[in-house]
Amino acid sequence: MFLKRISAPVLLAIFSFALISHTTWAQTDRAAIEGTVTDASGGAVSGAKIDITAVATGLTDEKTTNQYGQYRFPGIAIGIYRVVVESRGFATKEVDAVEVRVGETRTLDIRLEVGTREERIVVQAGYAPY
Repeated sequence: MFLKRISAPVLLAIFSFALISHTTWAQTDRAAIEGTVTDASGGAVSGAKIDITAVATGLTDEKTTNQYGQYRFPGIAIGIYRVVVESRGFATKEVDAVEVRVGETRTLDIRLEVGTREERIVVQAGYAPY
């Protein structure tokens, strides 16, 4: 009897809310890494190649910095990443153990040093405990 009293618009509203809530919840297991690549003087490095690798799965993605030296990897899986930055005239910079958490946008600004691509600078990233 109770169901007979509930109108179609009310049932539609309940169903829509449940569907939207589930969809929103399903998207929260993602994160992002973004930042700016600069040289030793703080100037933007445009056209730098940024590679990220998920340590757990080995999946990779690649981006290039824009004219302001900025990059962004949106919608990546949570976890720990290795980030490698290369640009002509600079030593390659590798940042290990970059952790991203649920719903987080991790800012990772990179400063490149003059050198050759064959030179590699490795930095350990991490998180301070809460």
